[in-house]
Amino acid sequence: MHLYWKIFEELKILGEYPVLLDPSLKRCFKHWMETHQYSLTMAEQRHIPMFPAPEAFGVTLSLN
Repeated sequence: MHLYWKIFEELKILGEYPVLLDPSLKRCFKHWMETHQYSLTMAEQRHIPMFPAPEAFGVTLSLN
């Protein structure tokens, strides 16, 4: 479920808001969110960038 949450967060940055249509997946995701709500809140408050800076390892990334 963490993978789904991470994908949803990245899509929110792009302005996309996915909708879960499968009832069992929706139920499992809701249960996972309720179980891990404190960890998710801490992760969002730390403002961790989704991707490292291009110069983070001393190498500039190519656009190719």
